[in-house]
Amino acid sequence: MNGMGSLTIPLLPCVSWDDTLEFWQMLGFEVALKQRSPNAYAVIRRDDYELHLFGLKQLKPEENFSTCLVIVPEVEALHHTFAEGLRTALGKVPMKGWPQITRMKPGQSRFTVTDNAGNSVIFIKRGDEDNEAAFVRAQALHTEFKQLALSDEDRQLLGPELAAMEVLERTLTK
Repeated sequence: MNGMGSLTIPLLPCVSWDDTLEFWQMLGFEVALKQRSPNAYAVIRRDDYELHLFGLKQLKPEENFSTCLVIVPEVEALHHTFAEGLRTALGKVPMKGWPQITRMKPGQSRFTVTDNAGNSVIFIKRGDEDNEAAFVRAQALHTEFKQLALSDEDRQLLGPELAAMEVLERTLTK
């Protein structure tokens, strides 16, 4: 962060401070700030990027669709580092449930980490702007949230933007 231009910092909800911070520390993040009052808030940092977390006691990880993107210079080595951190701490690399990390195939330009609060953080390799823009549009909804999406036929009739709005409306009015 060089102080020039704009800066956007995602705020991600979490239910259990200790579990969430411990998870991100397994991936090599450091806790830069942690406060419990007047509001539960934490900042975790790795390299030159950071995530901010806030407390939300009623959060249900399976209903959380918070997502953010982190554009990084290299994804394959980062994925390997994260996977090894999880393997060391948990005895395995979790690929289902919460927390989890998606698989990384050679040449792939992104992967997703989902923490125990259900927040998805998508790490994308810098440099392929078309890929980044397409991915942002395609990942507008969290993976679990997308399971509620309209059928393919409905999406073709309504268009992707309207389909996403319909899914949001139906889910939020439950």
